[in-house]
Amino acid sequence: AARRIASCWRGHCSRLVRDELLHKRDIKQRSNQVRILTSEHQHWNDQIALLQRRIEKSKPIHSAVKSIHDIRNDMAKLQAKIIENENNLVEQSRIHERMSPRSVEQGWQAQVEKNIDSARQAITKTKIDFLFNTKQKLRGLEENFEKSIEEMDRLKAKNGWYLKWRQEELERLWECQRRHHYKEKQKRQRQSIADERRKWEKI
Repeated sequence: AARRIASCWRGHCSRLVRDELLHKRDIKQRSNQVRILTSEHQHWNDQIALLQRRIEKSKPIHSAVKSIHDIRNDMAKLQAKIIENENNLVEQSRIHERMSPRSVEQGWQAQVEKNIDSARQAITKTKIDFLFNTKQKLRGLEENFEKSIEEMDRLKAKNGWYLKWRQEELERLWECQRRHHYKEKQKRQRQSIADERRKWEKI
């Protein structure tokens, strides 16, 4: 019986040591993971700050922003000019349709037809300028500017991913520590109750 009790006691002590070692190993692994993720998070924070400073100090980017603003103003002016020319074309066409024989005899028809032709040419020229010159310039500038914005968004997304992963690992670490502390507290309470019972048994 004594041998069996001694064997049970050794097994109990071994399990306690094993559980403590496993707990320490788990805590160490999780702590290392949190440190790695913290380092990654800081790295991407630094990359974001570096890109932000580069954007703020970049003369080409500031110039591009100003150029985009100027080109958009030019496009608005061209659109207004196209509308004006189209209205002029409609008006001249109406005049041509309502022209009296007397006006034709006096040579006004040729002048109106010349005005219609000029209006059509002006519309075509303005639309070509709008579509194949001004709009193309705007598209090129916006694409270059958007590359910097997309790079910033990519860095922020990656940084947010590492931050979320770090927070999840921290919560797992805290939960592991809480479970361990609860088990230790329960063990101490059981030990205290057992000690108290033994005291009363001796009385």
